[in-house]
Amino acid sequence: MILFIPSCLSDENSNDDLSLLDKESITFRGEDNSLYTGSVFNAYFPESDDGYDVIVTSDKPGLAQGKIEKDGRVKATITIVDLHNKPNMFEKYEGAVGSLDGLPMIPKGNKGTAVLVANRFQVQVRSIDPEFTEPYRMAWLRKFNISKLNDLAE
Repeated sequence: MILFIPSCLSDENSNDDLSLLDKESITFRGEDNSLYTGSVFNAYFPESDDGYDVIVTSDKPGLAQGKIEKDGRVKATITIVDLHNKPNMFEKYEGAVGSLDGLPMIPKGNKGTAVLVANRFQVQVRSIDPEFTEPYRMAWLRKFNISKLNDLAE
């Protein structure tokens, strides 16, 4: 179960299969109308799984954030960022020595792991609990709906 707080993709015509949406039907924001609204990204977050709950906590133009909880304790935060207006962020991925399923992967400090999807979106998992180590972060990065997020960038 995914809990959406405070907003989600919902209206009388909403459909769980976002492949039915065309890009023209998705709201854009930003000075040049080029950033996806954060609520669009909520559907690409991982599903709750194996006793872990995924909770969306915030969405803003170009950004959606959430957290992963288990037994009421926050284990990690999750984020999808639209990098369209942040060209300096791409430089960090140019020298990426790691990869995750073919995506450039970089560390984000000692507690974070991020991948670049379709040269447009940064997907990140950051540990809050010290026991939520890099193997957990990598496993949770794989749970994002990367293929649909890749389609969104096209």
